Amino acid sequence: MTAHDGTRPADPQIPDILPLLPIRDLVVFPYMIVPLRVTRPVSMEAVAKALRDVHVPPQNVWVVYDELDLPLCRMRIRRGGSGAGHNGVLSLISSLGTPDFVRFRVGIGKPARKGSQPGRQYVLGRFTKAEAERVPTVIDGVASALELALGAGVERAMDRYNRAGSLGCEELA
Repeated sequence: MTAHDGTRPADPQIPDILPLLPIRDLVVFPYMIVPLRVTRPVSMEAVAKALRDVHVPPQNVWVVYDELDLPLCRMRIRRGGSGAGHNGVLSLISSLGTPDFVRFRVGIGKPARKGSQPGRQYVLGRFTKAEAERVPTVIDGVASALELALGAGVERAMDRYNRAGSLGCEELA
């Protein structure tokens, strides 16, 4: 895979997975981060194939994704579990044949009230001004959680980041 900024040479052992579109989810392989830049539900068959091609078992996969059921500025890290209605996660579970991978669920909150835009439109929509002001802090916090998990283990990252305020910004419901 060639980095989109051209700074890394192509590696024939790592396949290109998806086109470069606005980022929503990430799949993290050992020593490799593969951004899945999608604006529509996609099959995770390509991810499952890439994992098989580079001999990475599902339990070594980390997935970072948006979560309607958590407020903005909240993150939950866990191993395994259901897809909880998240189409991308459900597709990945189906493609891998197991739910046994690590999830970094990053809260984006729910639409404000009944009658507001459906979940899919909300997820793909723009942040409000108040939300947009918090996004850089959320991104920094998620990156720090990933670094901690890589260095000290997923359990240590769970201990530190599975609590209110851990991303360094005020939660928006």
